[in-house]
Amino acid sequence: SARFPRIAAQGPEVWVVWQDERAGQVPRRPAVYLRHSSDGGQSWQPEQLVRSLDGRAERPVIALRPDGKPVVAWQEIRAAEPMDVFAQLLGVDAEPVNVSRVGKSFQAANIFDSRSAIYPASVWPTLAVRADGRIALAYHDDRTDADPLWTGQTLSGDSSDVDNWQIRVHTRDADGDWSEAASLGADDRADRHAALAYAGDGSLICVWDSKTLDAAGANLSIRHARSSDGGTRFLTGETLLGGDEQAFSQYPRLGLDPDGRVRAVWTDNRSADWRWKTMTATLDLGQGWSAGQLLGGAGINSWPAVAGGQLLFASTRNSQRLQRDPTQQVFLRSLP
Repeated sequence: SARFPRIAAQGPEVWVVWQDERAGQVPRRPAVYLRHSSDGGQSWQPEQLVRSLDGRAERPVIALRPDGKPVVAWQEIRAAEPMDVFAQLLGVDAEPVNVSRVGKSFQAANIFDSRSAIYPASVWPTLAVRADGRIALAYHDDRTDADPLWTGQTLSGDSSDVDNWQIRVHTRDADGDWSEAASLGADDRADRHAALAYAGDGSLICVWDSKTLDAAGANLSIRHARSSDGGTRFLTGETLLGGDEQAFSQYPRLGLDPDGRVRAVWTDNRSADWRWKTMTATLDLGQGWSAGQLLGGAGINSWPAVAGGQLLFASTRNSQRLQRDPTQQVFLRSLP
């Protein structure tokens, strides 16, 4: 079971990283694998095992420094420990670094109440690299929630409301260590699924989806923030991307257009037939974010990714049955 591939390319150098369960699924022990091509993907060097442990290493992401060295991040968990985000700059770091553990408290359940366990999770990592080699890493984290992961306790928590997830952002200079985390999001919202990009002026852009702490009946919207000091402090935008609290907007991704503009894409439900479509907006460094543009097309269009002005997305447009047709295909289109 090979899942969740991510790709980074720089000239003819192409790297792919993925989560792999070739060792079996009883028990589940996914590992992180890496593979490299130096001729644009025409041929591939042998696989490299990045991380295998007595636990689960999952959802890897990858980015390349200007010198061609890949940085890989992933989430992992093992017995009696919480889910954490690890990162490794291959060719520089001798071992992976647990970036999210600093300041995290956790405890096993007591013998009187199994719900008393506290294991705050750090999940869904994402990476970006600046032209000078500075690395940014973001993930969402629920350490500020009273009962992380909906565990609940005696006389506290009903195990149904969404956790108080926050976005945490770390940075690392080309020759430095990982910084302390900058925290984004609000304590009365679940802030998740971050994406990162460096703008042409070197500022760091972060977007994510956000909802109130309700188990149901709450819409997701896309929030954004910008740091002009390398990621230490962020200015959170007052307006939403797409600008509609009543829409359902989720899973944003960022990329750079050929003219250097930062572009956001996300999955959105505000089409006339309520089917999922892709929405996009671009960042003008002087004017801010453009109004959201809904991209039309038949079928349900979701899980977008963007780079170089090109959009990839999954679509059901060639389904034949009215219901439960499993047809899913990946499409490519140029963006306006």
